[in-house]
Amino acid sequence: MYKEADGTIRGYGNSVNPPNDFPNLTVVEITDAEKLPYVQQAKIEELNIDCNQEILNGFTSSASGAAHDYEFNEEWQRYLTQQATAFLLDDTLSGIDWKTKDAGMVPHNRSQFIQLFKEANDFRNTKISRLDDFENQIALTTASTMGTIVSIEW
Repeated sequence: MYKEADGTIRGYGNSVNPPNDFPNLTVVEITDAEKLPYVQQAKIEELNIDCNQEILNGFTSSASGAAHDYEFNEEWQRYLTQQATAFLLDDTLSGIDWKTKDAGMVPHNRSQFIQLFKEANDFRNTKISRLDDFENQIALTTASTMGTIVSIEW
């Protein structure tokens, strides 16, 4: 990171050497207090990516009577919501065969599918809640405790 004459802080990659690549640039020491918002934002972005990836990787549920691994990428989240809506709108639907990652199509009766839907929502909400807890922890970080941000892992 470097600070421009007007006080703007900028980052630069490992391949940039400010004194040599930018001869008119004055390199000054950047305080931890000045770095803090950038470190906080970078860590939040990293954790957000990790959280989303974990959600998209799917979840395990025993709603069908046996433990199975279920897709939960964006497409399958839509399918799950669409099917749950169909169950809500049509009382005559008694079940559906639903694709699992480990056993192919598995039959789910109405109550099993509703349980699967609830578990999927709980799975996603638990991950989002964990991300929110990390964001709150990071927001409370001060310049003197900035090193703790780096140690936070998903």
